[in-house]
Amino acid sequence: MPKEGFKSVTLKEDVYNKYVKVINELNRSSDSKTSLSELFEWLLHIYVTSPIPLPRLSKWGLYDDKVLIMDSIEEKIVDVKFKEGSLYCTLCESEKCIHTGFAYALPEVDQRIKFGFKKSSKR
Repeated sequence: MPKEGFKSVTLKEDVYNKYVKVINELNRSSDSKTSLSELFEWLLHIYVTSPIPLPRLSKWGLYDDKVLIMDSIEEKIVDVKFKEGSLYCTLCESEKCIHTGFAYALPEVDQRIKFGFKKSSKR
């Protein structure tokens, strides 16, 4: 149970390990110590205050049955699902839209479509 004023967050282990690596590098190069919470807060600050517009589309996740794509214009995370060797966008309800086009351009999606993929039990 987290302390009062805190929340618990679950991260995939590989994502957590990447954050820990960044924190360790930051802590080696500074006298002050950075925590995971401070790193998240800093990233949120950059996201909210950045004068540079975010890319329209970016990959947020890749799972057995879908690709998650952040659309900064729509301000939504869009599900693009693998469907019988092609892709289907649940936002546009289409197989041919900007989201499926972006997903097709991702090398890891291209690999899955060309060579199939083994379903894993992990999420």
